[in-house]
Amino acid sequence: MDFSTALRFYPGEILFSSIVNIAVFAILGISIEHLVIYRIIYNINILWHHSNMALPEKWDRLLRAVLVSPSMYRVHHSKKVKETNSNYSSVLSIWDRLFGSYRFSDPKKIVFGLDYDLEAEEQMIARLLSRPFKPKNDR
Repeated sequence: MDFSTALRFYPGEILFSSIVNIAVFAILGISIEHLVIYRIIYNINILWHHSNMALPEKWDRLLRAVLVSPSMYRVHHSKKVKETNSNYSSVLSIWDRLFGSYRFSDPKKIVFGLDYDLEAEEQMIARLLSRPFKPKNDR
């Protein structure tokens, strides 16, 4: 996993998210300039979370007490379901702690990926783009 993982959003999700962002900002009367600033900060944050940057353990532990570090977020991409269903926060780590979704795992021991769609043909762009429209058992 590295920062390029952050760039693998489904095109439909990007479109839907952008429409919702514009609508919310318009309803709240927030300027387009603020939306642009928000998206820039948001994208930098996503790149940070998905980076393979390894902070010294002491600094990472201190950072995780308040903010989401790459090692904290990385758990969310684990093959283990309990770990995948955790660490949803994007800025403040308190939300995962508050709602019981915080998990810590040794970053060096996390195995990434899914147990399905491992064949080369399942990794082709057409199959990847159609994946959200197929039930999990049809994959």
